Amino acid sequence: MLLLSCQQIEKSYNHNPVLKGISFDIATEDRVALIGDNGSGKTTLAEIIAGEKTPDKGRVLFHGKNPSIGYLTQGREKLISDEELHPGFLASSKQMGLKKVHHWEQERLENASGGEKTKLALARIWNRNPDLLILDEPTNHLDEKGIEWLIDHLTGFPGALLVIAHDRYFLDKVTQTTLELKDGSLTLFPGNYSFYRNEKSHREKTQRRIYEEENRERKKLKQEITRTKNWAQSGHQKSRQKARELGNKKGGKEYFRARAAKKERQAQSKIKQLEKKTRSATPPPPKKPRLNVDLREPEKRGRRILEMTNGSLAFGQRILFSESSFYLLRGEKTTLRGPNGCGKTSLLRAITGEKELHQGDLWLSPSVTIGYLPQEEKIPAPRQTGKNVLAPFSREKREWVMTILARLGFPAKLLTRPLCNLSYGERSRFDICHLLLKEPDLLILDEPTTHLDLNLRVGLEEALQNFQGTLVLVCHDRYLVNSLCSTQLVFEEGVVRKKPLPIKKDAPPKEGDLMVIETRIAGILGELGQHSPDSMEYRELEQKLGELTKARQKIKAGQNPDLKG
Repeated sequence: MLLLSCQQIEKSYNHNPVLKGISFDIATEDRVALIGDNGSGKTTLAEIIAGEKTPDKGRVLFHGKNPSIGYLTQGREKLISDEELHPGFLASSKQMGLKKVHHWEQERLENASGGEKTKLALARIWNRNPDLLILDEPTNHLDEKGIEWLIDHLTGFPGALLVIAHDRYFLDKVTQTTLELKDGSLTLFPGNYSFYRNEKSHREKTQRRIYEEENRERKKLKQEITRTKNWAQSGHQKSRQKARELGNKKGGKEYFRARAAKKERQAQSKIKQLEKKTRSATPPPPKKPRLNVDLREPEKRGRRILEMTNGSLAFGQRILFSESSFYLLRGEKTTLRGPNGCGKTSLLRAITGEKELHQGDLWLSPSVTIGYLPQEEKIPAPRQTGKNVLAPFSREKREWVMTILARLGFPAKLLTRPLCNLSYGERSRFDICHLLLKEPDLLILDEPTTHLDLNLRVGLEEALQNFQGTLVLVCHDRYLVNSLCSTQLVFEEGVVRKKPLPIKKDAPPKEGDLMVIETRIAGILGELGQHSPDSMEYRELEQKLGELTKARQKIKAGQNPDLKG
């Protein structure tokens, strides 16, 4: 049953149209994702639906009784008042994992974490039993456990759901329809984010094929027009000569001129065909630069570049981890996982040499160069520009890095501005490309997707998929992690353990699954050379290699790999 209909919604700011005739419906149990680039108008559309803004044209039509709407805004969560501390709200907040909220002092409320504020706002909305729940970036301040908690709660939500989010894993889990807002227009995809991505790729390939076919047809038609015009011109010029060659029979010249005029009419007809085809031509598909993010020749994989043995690290009096042993191989892509405050950043600083272990050994291959993008923001020098930073590199490398920057939505004009005047998201994108330009063997990225919209996250994913070096990634974007990484370093009970990153059985194979399998196979092939064929370790690795080979064949056949992890 329909809940509401948006009918020809238009909205402009300073005469710049943001929404151009937007129309779509939401039914009572729909799960809808609203996606688009930053500044595309997603929040504006959500505010119009929620009644907080009025469209310039069009209307939001509610079917049946006026539905109640719960709207979780981005970054505008309000503190709870004494009037709201009633049993219903307290029960909802307890369900959200917030205990004894009625005992919180005002200072405690004011200093609540971003995740706690999100949960308080959700509890306030939840208690109203809304017919439509609008969530604008609900996962921004939630860690991995908080996101899983929210997914579980939304699964049982009885009303309709409209979600604006950059977290692709979250969108895959909670939505069933995707609306893409681009250039003021809306396109519907009848599936979750993964469906949207695959379907959009299919549509772009189809568009490219049709565009190229039409181009060939137009090119052929232009050649025919030129050839026909030349025949007509030649016929007029040589009509007298040809008539003489035939004995200058009566009317000979007029005969050849009539044939030339016929060719002219044919040329005009073809010109009209060309004009008609040009008017109805399929637009060119969006151009995406081809990414090759590693300027070096691929090195042999399988050799260890880093190894920790019985490592321990403390922060003040608190032990972050102890008795931890693991290693990283060349070309391996791993993710670092654990709850907030467990010591992930401290471990990264130990790997980069900024901190020393309290106990144990950390060996790093002497030939390894490290590229490290920390989570905390570093303000550049006042007059330093991107152009200054890139100046020492060769013209070939500068052109190469411009390709990567373009795919990450970083226009060339920003290179002339002081880096300190750019946004954090713009600076982080430039810093990632600058790190790649230095050709690191080990690339360490701590939350690189912060402030990146969906399109830019896809660009980063494509760039890192082609990176041939070793990658250590700390990231809440599970979609990015699953598409890139084959292993994980996990903080468990005060110990850092290395494990394979499982491929979930309940999900269909994705493009990234094949890459994960290939990376695992490369790692095992490297390890086989370190053991005797008669050893237990060799036989275990050989068995695992056989399982991975079968999984690779299944993925190529479009089947689920069904790995145990």
